[in-house]
Amino acid sequence: MICALHSPATSFIRLCAKGGIGTTILEGFRERFGYVPGASEQRSWAASLSALAQVMADHDVEEVDVFVELQMPLSSARCDVLLVGRNEHSQPTAIVVELKQWSSVSQSALRDTVSVLGRPETHPSVQTRGYVNYLRNFHGAFAEGHLSLFGCTFLHNMTSQASLKLLLSEKAFDTAPREHPVFAGVNPAGLGVYLKRHIGGGHVSDVEALILRARVQPSTKLLDLVDAAVQGNHEWRLLDEQLLAFNQVISLVDQAKAKAGGRNLVAVRGGPGTGKSVIAIQLLAYAARQRWRIAHVTGSKAFQTVLQAKTQHFADAFIKRLFNTRYKNNLPVKELFTTFRDVAKLGSTGGQQLDLVIGDEGHRLWDHRRNVRTYQVECDVPMIEEMLLAAPVTVIFLDDDQGVRANEIGSVQYLKEHAERLGVDFALVDLTTQFRCAGSKSYLDWAESCLGFNAPRSLAWRDYGGYDFRIATNVQSIVDELQRLASEGDRCRLVAGFCWRWSEPRPDGSLPHDVTDPRFRQWSAPWIEKGDRYANPSNHRYFRWASDEDRFDQVGSIYSVQGFEFDYVGVIFGDDLVIRNGQWCADLTRNKDAQFKEDLRRRASLGHTADAAAQLRNIYRVLLTRGMKGTFVYFLDDETRSFFEKALRSAHAVQADLPAGKVA
Repeated sequence: MICALHSPATSFIRLCAKGGIGTTILEGFRERFGYVPGASEQRSWAASLSALAQVMADHDVEEVDVFVELQMPLSSARCDVLLVGRNEHSQPTAIVVELKQWSSVSQSALRDTVSVLGRPETHPSVQTRGYVNYLRNFHGAFAEGHLSLFGCTFLHNMTSQASLKLLLSEKAFDTAPREHPVFAGVNPAGLGVYLKRHIGGGHVSDVEALILRARVQPSTKLLDLVDAAVQGNHEWRLLDEQLLAFNQVISLVDQAKAKAGGRNLVAVRGGPGTGKSVIAIQLLAYAARQRWRIAHVTGSKAFQTVLQAKTQHFADAFIKRLFNTRYKNNLPVKELFTTFRDVAKLGSTGGQQLDLVIGDEGHRLWDHRRNVRTYQVECDVPMIEEMLLAAPVTVIFLDDDQGVRANEIGSVQYLKEHAERLGVDFALVDLTTQFRCAGSKSYLDWAESCLGFNAPRSLAWRDYGGYDFRIATNVQSIVDELQRLASEGDRCRLVAGFCWRWSEPRPDGSLPHDVTDPRFRQWSAPWIEKGDRYANPSNHRYFRWASDEDRFDQVGSIYSVQGFEFDYVGVIFGDDLVIRNGQWCADLTRNKDAQFKEDLRRRASLGHTADAAAQLRNIYRVLLTRGMKGTFVYFLDDETRSFFEKALRSAHAVQADLPAGKVA
C-alpha cells in the first residue's frame, strides 16, 4: 500500500505552518501514484491539511503518525488522512479523517447525499463509513484486530449553522453522522477533543509496517458471491462514485413509484475494473428486497451465462416471487439475467412493465433488435429506445472504449442523444476508482498508453510494487507460473488474441490443439471447448471455463473473458495487432475471428467507420486488464514485444496517443 506522505505529527504540523505541505504532497503523489491530480485537489491539500494541523497543534495531538492520501487495499480509492496513535486507555487506534472545503450544503433529492453548488455529493459521514468498513474488511491491521478504527469529517470552511444542522440530521441520514461525526470550522475544538480522546495517548511502534506493509485480505470476487448477494446475504463495500451511482438509481425508482418522477436514464461510465458489475448486482439485490419488478440485462453472452449458472438453483422461484406469479409464462421476462434484446422486445409491447432495468456491458448495445440466429433486423426503432419504454428508470453501465465488435455502438453520447429525443431525463456518473489490477491506476494508465489510448505514462506501479506484470520469452514459462500460483490458491487463466481457428471437438470428445505455433516451441493448447451454445447455463462452456479448475488448460478469448476477473492472467498477444514504425497496425490475415471481420465489412458497407486497429486495441486492452494481481504476456511479434520492453524501461518511451495505423 502507498500514500503520498507518511510523517510524524510534529513534522507534519511544522511543514503546514511553513506553507510547504502542498508542494510536499504533490511531489510524493507524483512519485508514488504516477500521475498528477487536478488543480482543485492540489489546492485543497494546502488549505484542508493546514486547518487539520492547526487543530492538532492546539490540542496537543502530536505523538501520532500522519498518513496523507492513503490508498485503500485492492483499490485506487484514497482516504484523505489516516491518523494513528493510542486512545485514552493506551490502546492502538486509527482515525480516518475526511476533509471537505464545503462552506454550505442544501437538501438533495437523492438518498445519502447533500447538494453542493447544485450537484449531489455523498454525505461525508456516509463516505467516511465506506472507507472505514472497507479498511476493516481488507486491511490486515484492522481486519486482524491490531488497531481499532474510527472515522470523522472536518469541514473547516463551514460556518453555516443551517448546513451543519442538515449534515447532523439523523432523520435524513440515520446513524451515519453519529457513528462518523461531522466537525465544522464553526467549532474546531470539537474535532480536537475527539482526536485527543481517540489517538492522543501516545505513539504506536512500527506503525509504517502496520499500515503500509500489512497483509491484504483476499478480495471478494463477483462470481464467488453473486448468488449470496442477489439473495441479500452479502454486500460489497461501495466507495466514492460507486455510492453516488447506487443512491442515484435507488432514489429515482423511489420517486417513480411515488408518482413523483418521470422517465429516467442513468449512464454509469467506467473503465475495466471500476466496479460496474458489482454496483449492478448490488442494485439487483436491493431492488429484490424492495420487491421491485426488475431485470438485469447484459450484452455479454459469457457474462450472462455465468450469472445464470451461479443463480440457477433459486432464480426461477426468486423471479416468480418478484412478479407475484406461479407460472413462468406470465413473467414479462423469463430469466432474472437476460439480454438487451429481450427487454427491448418487452418495451415494444408498450406499458412500463418493470420498475427498473439494470443494463451491464452497455457498450455492447446493438443499433436495432435483431434475430439472434439470423441476425435480421426485427424492428426499425433503435433498440435503446425500445428498452427505455420498459421501465421508468433504466441504468446502463458501460465503457466507451471497451466495445470489441464493430457493430457494438453503445456510448454515453449515443445514450444521451436517444434519451433527449424521447424526453427521458438523463444523468451521468463517472467511475474513476479502480478495483482491478491491484487497484493500480498507474498500471492501467501505462497499459492504455502503450495501446495508444490517451493516458498518463508512469512506471510508479512497477517502482512501488503496485502490480505484477511480466513479459515472457516463451508460453510454457507462463503456464508453469500460473500452475504454481493456482496451487497456492490463486485463480488463473490463459487467454489469447483470436489468431487461430476454433475447431469442433473430435469424435471422441477431445479438443484439437488449435493454439499452436513454431514460436511456441513444444507448447500447444486447445481453445475453450466449443460445445453447444444453447446448453444449460451450468453446463455451458463459458461457465465451465471461468469456474472449473479442470479447464485451466483451455485458452480463453475475448468472448469468454470479458466481464470476468482472475487473480493472474497469462496473455498470448497475437500478431493480428502489431507496432510498425510507431503505429498500431491491424493484420487481418492473422485474425481468425470470422464474425469480427464480417462486422467490419458490414459497418463499412453502411458507410460507418470500421477501424480494425482501434477494435483490436480495445480487445487487447481488455485482455491485459483481467488480472487482479498480475498479468504475464508472451508476444508473437518481435517488434511489438520490443516496444513494450522499451516502455517498461522508460515511461517516456510511450507516446500518449498513437495513431491507429492501417489494415494489412
